[in-house]
Formats: sequence, structure tokens, C-alpha cells
Amino acid sequence: MKLSLCLLALLVALGCAVAQETVTVSRKILLPDGKPAAGVKVIIRSFAQVKLLQEVEATTGQDGVVTATVQYRSFNTGGPQGPGGPTSYGYLVVDVPGCALAFGKLLAPKPAAAAGAPAVGPMPGFGAPTTGGGNKADENVLKLAPAYTQTGLVVDAATKQPVPNASVFVGSLARSVPVNIYWAGHTCKELVTTTNAEGIFTLRGVTAETLSSSWDSMPSVGGSTQAGMIAYATADGNVLGGENARFSFSPTPQATPQRIEIGPTTTLTGKVVDHAGKPVAGVKVRLDGVPQGWITCLPYATTDAEGIYIYQAITATERIYAFAEKEQYINGRVQAYARGRRMGQGDPLPPIAAPNLTIRALGPMVTVRAIDATTGKAPAVPMKLSVTLTEGIRDESMGWILGESTSAPMAANGTATIRMPYGRNEIRFIGPGYTGSGSVDIPCKDTPTLTMTRRTGILVHFVTDNPLGMKNVIKRMRTVDGKAMPFSTDPFGPDDYWFVEIHRQSPPGPYEVSATRGGVEVCPWTRVDPAVWPNEIRVK
Repeated sequence: MKLSLCLLALLVALGCAVAQETVTVSRKILLPDGKPAAGVKVIIRSFAQVKLLQEVEATTGQDGVVTATVQYRSFNTGGPQGPGGPTSYGYLVVDVPGCALAFGKLLAPKPAAAAGAPAVGPMPGFGAPTTGGGNKADENVLKLAPAYTQTGLVVDAATKQPVPNASVFVGSLARSVPVNIYWAGHTCKELVTTTNAEGIFTLRGVTAETLSSSWDSMPSVGGSTQAGMIAYATADGNVLGGENARFSFSPTPQATPQRIEIGPTTTLTGKVVDHAGKPVAGVKVRLDGVPQGWITCLPYATTDAEGIYIYQAITATERIYAFAEKEQYINGRVQAYARGRRMGQGDPLPPIAAPNLTIRALGPMVTVRAIDATTGKAPAVPMKLSVTLTEGIRDESMGWILGESTSAPMAANGTATIRMPYGRNEIRFIGPGYTGSGSVDIPCKDTPTLTMTRRTGILVHFVTDNPLGMKNVIKRMRTVDGKAMPFSTDPFGPDDYWFVEIHRQSPPGPYEVSATRGGVEVCPWTRVDPAVWPNEIRVK
């Protein structure tokens, strides 16, 4: 879970825009005996961050194949990110009597394509499956396993007595499809149960495919899946909660039931306000915490007419963060609670009063102009306008949490139009060879202007008639006497622009640039001048 949160925070902090797309997924389902699972119901779920985006119910054909088209959310980072990517989660669940409940990845159908092409692809942006299963002959197969059950016991931490009618659900399936990474028991109702009069719960056995970042490996189905078990109950008017992070689904019988002790919780109350300090009603507030446990799995609380939200049952944790979201508003966040050691270890549990949580309503579209400080005109390279919406919070365990930016392309006249929230916004134009940033208060009467300063270095514009453009072109720079010029790639510019910074450690000029494609020279060594902005060089 920590890895997923860090990836999410990193990509959001980089200002990647979010788009909604659709994709077709297809899997072949086999029974434990290897025969096609014909006429079997399959539920396919996709998520946008922590929100259930779509639930599709489909049925396998006589060949055991199920195919469906689902929605997902993607980051615009040059390629789509499907369910399983940093902001979108998705999985399919196969429920067949006599078989373990199976969770599988969302995979695209087999292409009819050229020889040597992969037989199946993961969802866009989804790391490919790992090896270790029996599916290497056809990696689009999800093979079911025989049924089994898993039992556990919920007891009161103080009295050690069984707790009847306690809700029990799964916090996560580690190293598996992203089931219940957030909102366990609320996005995956198949993994929710209650205790009986003796405090015992029974969960149906599960299998889940493992995750991997290796693109050339095959899917596998794990027979044992680690999971954090979470329980909560109401006893004598008090809400109790607890977790057992060591629970493991396994078809191997266990000598004693898995045990979860639940103890007292406390109340968390906070207020959501806008940029002017006025309360905002109808805001959804969720929680996250360190150590990450069942607090992450609690459902949203919604603010009332006074902007107040209340969580009646907060379990022991070291740090709690509150996040807010509302349509037409920018997400807000606040550290709701912090202390040096865990609550509940001999300490009373007083109610928690969280600091105000600020969210900002989106304002009108605003046009921002960029000016080259040297020429007084539009910058000489394509750029994008980046606006910081929220800076995020730095947590020592979780990394950056919920930093958020948005961006818009710059037109040829040096302007970019973007929608910003009311209040102060940090803005900057990003592009090779320039630096410059500032702030703007929304609403604003005039067109904000950012003066862009040229960095010290050499800016090159490659021009080509080749239909491949600059694809697979390797660029090099050296001094005229043959000394290599060290450089690092600037990630913010288009391929046909290249900026190499000159600093104190750089060898003295003059400098030359060349380029190759596939080992073939497409641009001979050509003199470049830092005073020329940009140097235009033709590539074959």
C-alpha cells in the first residue's frame, strides 16, 4: 500500500492531468480440472483513485472467455494508465460454486497482430504479471482453485471475551491485484463477513494474481495471499475497532483461528472551509494514517451545513491525515492528529479536534502570458503552464501525500489558458532552456505575465523531414577539440528541442552537436553557439 500511495503522490505532484477513457478487457477462465468455466458470472470493477468508477457484470462463453469494456481514469503522461496504474485500480472477481473466490488482473484481449508481438497485454500502464504459476502456455488464462474456508476469532481487547456481530473485512491483498487497497470492505463486498454468537467469523478462501513490473513474465495465481484483517463492532454503546495485519488466506488448515482483538476508539471532528474561511457543506472527507491500518478503510464522512465532519470511531494510530474532495473544488488536506507514540497504550482516548481543512473553489479560465526576458517576445520553444493546486504533506513514512498540479500548453503567441482555484496560485512555465515562476491571485483583472529567463547553455532545435521525426535519435555534444560534453536529459521539452546546460564544470567551448539513428549518422558534427537561441540543425 505504501508503494501505491507514493506512486500516486509522485505522479500527482508532477502535475499530470487526469482523463477518463475506456478499454476492453478479456480473460479466459478455467475450472480447477482445466475445463473452460462456461456460463460463469464475472464482476469487473474499475476505480478512479479511491472511488468506484464502474462495476460491470459479464458472463463467460462456452469457451470460458469473458470480454467487457470498462471505464478507467488515466494520467496524461504520454500514454494511458489503465486500472492498476497509479491512480486507477481495477480487478475482476470470479465467483464459482465449489471454487475459491478468484481475483484477477484486467488484461487486454489477444491481438491478431504481427509475429513476435505479445499474446496479451496488461491494462495500459499496468505492470505485467509475474512468473510462478501454471499459465505459461497461455498467459490470458485465469485458472480457478478448489474451494476452502478461513476462520477467525474476534475478541474484546480488555475483557478477552468473544465479540458477536462484529463486522470483519479485508484490508488488502498484498502483492496481488489491487483489491481493497483503499476502502476495504466497501469496494469489495465479497470480502466482508460478521462474527457469530461465539465471535467466530468465516471467510471464503481466495486466490489472487500477483503483481510485477517485469514485462516479459506470465501471470500466476497465488494459492496463499497475505491480507490485513480488520474488525469493528458496537459493544455496550462504545464503538470498538482493531486489526490483524498477519492474517493469511491459505487452503492449509490452521490449528487455531486467526485472532483479532478490538479495543476502544475515539471521535475525530473537523471543519472544512473555503479559501475565504467560510464553511463548505457536502464535502466528502476521508482519512489516512500511520501506521496504515483500518483507518484508511473507513468510508467517507460528509460535512454538514456548518462544514463539520465527524468520525465516530478512530482506532489507535500515530498520525492521521484528513483529505477532502468536492466537485468544482480543489482537493484539500490537513494533518488531523499527531503524537509521538501510538494511542491506546495506557493512554486515555480523548476526542480529536482536527484543524480546519481548506478547499478552494475553481475560478474562471485565466490566460497567462510568458515573455522572454531577452527579446520581450514569446519564448522561442514550446512550453507548458504548470499551476500548483496543493503542495501536499511530507510524511516520513508515506512520502509526499496529495500534492496536486495542473497544466496547459503554451500557444505560439506565448499564452496559455487554464482554470485555477480562487485565492493565490503558484505558477510557472516549463520548457527547455528557460526558468521563471510567480504567483497569481484569482480572481484577477489583467492578464498575468511571467518573465522567462534564459538558462546558461545551448538550445538546439532539430528540424527534419523524416516521418519518424526524432524517434530513436541519439544526440551528442562535444567541444571542437573532441572533448565530450556531459549533459542530462531535460524531461520537459519536446523531442525536437534540446537544451544542454553550461556550468563551471563544463569544458570550455566552442561546441559541436551530432545525432545518430540506429547507429547511422543523421546529423554530422555541427558547430553550435550559446548566443544563438535556438541553434537550428537539420536531421536526415
